[in-house]
Amino acid sequence: MSAGHHPPSITRSLLRKPIVPWRLRQLLDKWHQNIVCKAADYRVLDTPVHITGRDNLDFEIHLLLGKKHVGMSLWAIKSFLHWTCKSYSVVLHDDGSLTDENIKTLNQHLVNSTVIRRADADVLMAEKLVAFPNAYKYRFSRLGSNTSHGKASVFSLKLLDFSLLSNARRILVLDSDVLFFNRPDAIINWINDPSEVDCLYCYELYVPIRDERNSIILFERKPDVPLGFNSGLICFCRSAFNLARLDEWLGANRELAETVYTFEQRAYNYLVKNSGKHRSLPETYSFNYNSHDCVATHFGIKSLFFKNLSRIRLALMTSTTVK
Repeated sequence: MSAGHHPPSITRSLLRKPIVPWRLRQLLDKWHQNIVCKAADYRVLDTPVHITGRDNLDFEIHLLLGKKHVGMSLWAIKSFLHWTCKSYSVVLHDDGSLTDENIKTLNQHLVNSTVIRRADADVLMAEKLVAFPNAYKYRFSRLGSNTSHGKASVFSLKLLDFSLLSNARRILVLDSDVLFFNRPDAIINWINDPSEVDCLYCYELYVPIRDERNSIILFERKPDVPLGFNSGLICFCRSAFNLARLDEWLGANRELAETVYTFEQRAYNYLVKNSGKHRSLPETYSFNYNSHDCVATHFGIKSLFFKNLSRIRLALMTSTTVK
């Protein structure tokens, strides 16, 4: 064999990527995502400012966020406002971690938006829930038999505060990891139609398929439509918010508050389904799965959120500040 040449089997082994141990791969992925997230937080500050609170005052966008989600929240809300070409009201709920600098940034980029500080919300909600003991306990991390569910109970703000601290008839329940890629006509029509009483929502219809290195290679449609919808994007009619009924359900399901991370999502499903007035959004409103014709995608897999930001940034930078 001539010098410098290797048998095909050796050549293939040299070219094959080394298999990284699972725990190390997890650390490397987290490190990489933190870098990508910081870069995304920085880039969103160069996108156009939006004026809010001028269109359809009977509708509001509500979003729960903390200091780690400021950049993502701006991407999410700006992508929605960009494609709707509207100046809708925006209400941002502090999970208790927002700093004064965070709030300054939010107000600079979403002019006229409302930020409800956690301490202020706690006072208001204690008064509103005094006659509803189970809702009160859930809101203040005391619903289960112990306090281990405190971290997950922050989503009680999304379930309770969004409706009880709003005067609008309809709200868009929005998570910070949702991006809009096209004009959301189904949502715009829902906002504009005064006779519309349905709540609209999205199902998680696709499951990611991964290779041996845990990389997503494709998405496969589930054989059946899930029983419950995802709460990351809900067009919510506040008439569906029956606090007495919800309080009873919370009491009957108190142990789930400790064991089910999506407890708030189950509660939203209960409220909406029992309202009798609801339907799903088109499949172009998706979860994780994203194609060229998707209107919006809720990226539970955060790496996909950041991967798709270039499309949003291009759209935002071709627009101008909302006057």
